[in-house]
Amino acid sequence: MILAWPVPGFASTIATETPFERGKHYFARGDYTHAAMSFEAAMRLNPCDSNALYFDALSYQQAGDFQRALALYKHAMSVFPGSRAAAYSVVALKELQKRMGNNQAAPPPAVADPAPVPEAPVAEQKPADVVAELIKKGAELQENGRGNEAERSYIAALNQAEKGGQNNIQIADALQALGDYYSESGLSGKACDLYRRELRVREFCLRDHPEMLADCMTREASIFTKDGDYATSEEMLRRCVDIYQSELEKAEHNHKRTAVQRQKLISAKSALATILRLTNRANEAKSIEQEVKMMLQQ
Repeated sequence: MILAWPVPGFASTIATETPFERGKHYFARGDYTHAAMSFEAAMRLNPCDSNALYFDALSYQQAGDFQRALALYKHAMSVFPGSRAAAYSVVALKELQKRMGNNQAAPPPAVADPAPVPEAPVAEQKPADVVAELIKKGAELQENGRGNEAERSYIAALNQAEKGGQNNIQIADALQALGDYYSESGLSGKACDLYRRELRVREFCLRDHPEMLADCMTREASIFTKDGDYATSEEMLRRCVDIYQSELEKAEHNHKRTAVQRQKLISAKSALATILRLTNRANEAKSIEQEVKMMLQQ
């Protein structure tokens, strides 16, 4: 059973909401495709948003994509140990696995706030928690116009993450946060250097979850385009198209709901067509735009 909440003035307020708030509105209305996309947008803005990750998993579960939900619950438990999102994910994961083992439709867990999970003392924080806190602090400083302090916080997060080895997801999150800071500061070249390293780390960490990697590449391709690196942007988007196409075909083969994968594929193809037009390949761009048009009509 889902514990829902009223959503007054949805049409008039959604445009001004944060992605996370928008996702909750979509979720309450039963629009799980747009809910998942909104929660993923929230995570791109703030990689430390554990609540958005949990609700993203919840949206996929309700949409019927149980394998994707399982992967996201496990990811929340791994990246945000000790958090409320991780605690919810443990319960949700066990229930989902149990129901899948019994070949039953798996309803999502309730979305009410249970008793809060006690926060670990700072002295007992795990390295991943320290990294998440430093990124969160950097985001708050940046939002308050304290850019130099935000940069130092992001760099401290990266230094802390690197203590856990050269290929861990916390390094990727810190690189993304610092890259986003430089991008928003107008230093797209510096941002792209960090994104390249970030994607190499994510490729290692997410080798069993290609769609998550494609989500990152789709987002960051626009920064490479802004920096004038059309070749890298095109390479990333073509790979995203291949990944999303493969994920869509898998979902169709397994008779799963495909709205989220379809929308991601459309977005990646549209972005690729834009790159092709920017590089004077109008015929190829037109062909892809026709494919997008046909997908939208389906």
